[in-house]
Amino acid sequence: MIEGGHESVAADKDAVRASRVRSLSGARDLERLLGRKTMEVEVLKEALDAARVKKTSVVAAVLERSNGRFPMKAVADTLGVARSSLIERVRRPAQPRSPCRKPEDAALLPTIRQLVVECLSYGYRWITALLNRVPRARGAAVNATRVLRILRANAVTLTPHTALRPGRVHDEAV
Repeated sequence: MIEGGHESVAADKDAVRASRVRSLSGARDLERLLGRKTMEVEVLKEALDAARVKKTSVVAAVLERSNGRFPMKAVADTLGVARSSLIERVRRPAQPRSPCRKPEDAALLPTIRQLVVECLSYGYRWITALLNRVPRARGAAVNATRVLRILRANAVTLTPHTALRPGRVHDEAV
């Protein structure tokens, strides 16, 4: 190889043919394009991870919009979603459930409202405990989930506790 290089330099010839150089520059362009596309895929994956919606919803929408252009396995592998859950999602699209309304809830509502007014700082579990003091003696207790549903339906739940304390003011006074 070294001798061939010396001979080509001595003979004033190109060490590599011009056609080979042109083909290599095309390969460089392809490598650049591949790098750009790889970066785009990584950015889209990061955006998908940052999104607040479920991944299965996004993937199902991608499959629906693609009209069979992309195989389901490729989309599931690319976006990191289990193919089995995706198949279920595509076969049976999720329909939002209607709010649960039971006629027995109307009978409990006045008692619950009275307890909420009396004990403003009590959550649904304490309200359930107070509500069940009398009926439990009769053998008919009310479920805490049911009480929470009634409170939410009538907008009388407490604001959620975030456990964030206000910052301490440093005014240089002890």
